[in-house]
Amino acid sequence: DNTIGTFNLQQGANFATAGLVTGVAAGPAPTLTFVVGNGMIDVLNVTKDVTTSGTVKGQINFIGLGALMTGNYTFITAASGLGATAFTLGTTSLTVGGTRYNLSLANSTPTAEILTIAFADSFWTGDQDKIWTTNNAGNTNWATTQPGTTDSGAIPNAGSDVTFSADNVTSGSQNTTLGADF
Repeated sequence: DNTIGTFNLQQGANFATAGLVTGVAAGPAPTLTFVVGNGMIDVLNVTKDVTTSGTVKGQINFIGLGALMTGNYTFITAASGLGATAFTLGTTSLTVGGTRYNLSLANSTPTAEILTIAFADSFWTGDQDKIWTTNNAGNTNWATTQPGTTDSGAIPNAGSDVTFSADNVTSGSQNTTLGADF
C-alpha cells in the first residue's frame, strides 16, 4: 500500500504449528514485499518461529519510498527463531530517485532478518559519452561490476565508490566531465 507500518503475527499457546512457514516444494517462490524509505521500514513481528518448507525458499522484495538512508533495518523478527535459510533477496540492488543502493541480509541474526542498505559501487564504462551524469532512460556511463556488462541504471552519488574503469571501457572516454556537483 506504499506506506510503512508494522504487522504483528501473533499465535496463542494453543497454536501448535510454526508461526510462519516459507518455501514450497516446486514452483514460484512465495514472496513478501516490504516498503523502505525515509529512515523507516515495514516490520513483520512473528510471535512463534519462522521455518522453511520445501526446496524453493521464500523471497523478499523491497519497494523504495522516498529517500533511502544507508544502514541496518530490522524488518522481520521471530521470538522463537528464524529458519537458517528461510528467505532470499529478490534483488540485491534498488534504485530510488536515480540513486542505486546495494541490499544485503548479511547482518541478520537467529531471531531477526536485517536489511543492510549501502551505496552501490560504480564502474566507469563511458558507453554513452564522457559525462558522469548522463542517464538516458536508465542507460548510463556506469556499470554495477568490474566487467562492465550490466548498466547501473543510475549515476553514482557522494557515498558511492567509483572505479576507473570497467573492463569494457569505451576507448577514449576516460577524459570525463562531472556534469553536476557531487
